[in-house]
Amino acid sequence: ESRSYETALTHFRSGDYKAAVSAFQAFLADYPNASLASNAYYWLGLAHASLGDYSSAVQSYQKLINDFPTSSKVPDAMLSLARSRIHLGDTAAAQSLLDQLVVRFPHSRAAENARKLLTTLK
Repeated sequence: ESRSYETALTHFRSGDYKAAVSAFQAFLADYPNASLASNAYYWLGLAHASLGDYSSAVQSYQKLINDFPTSSKVPDAMLSLARSRIHLGDTAAAQSLLDQLVVRFPHSRAAENARKLLTTLK
C-alpha cells in the first residue's frame, strides 16, 4: 500500500503528472479506504490541475472534502478547489469556498492564502 502511494507521489514530484494521475487512480482503486486515501485525492487533484484538467481536479478535491471531512488536507483541498473553480471561470463558487475556508479553518496557512486570494477577486 505505502509503496503504491510513494510511487505515485514520486511521479508527481518529478513532474510526470500523467503518470502521477494514473498511479494515484490505481492506488485509490486498490486501497479506497487506506489511511493515505485523502492525501491521494489531494495529490491527484494537483496532478490534474498541473495538466490543466481543472474539471477532474475539482472532482478529486470535492471527493476528498466530502468523503474525508476530518482530513488534515481539507483546508488545502478547499483552497485548491477554489483555484480550480477560478480557472473554470466560476469565480462566485470560488469566492464562496474561500469564505467557507476562512471561517472553518481561520488559523490555517490555507486560510491565510485564501484571504489573499479573496482580495484579488473583489
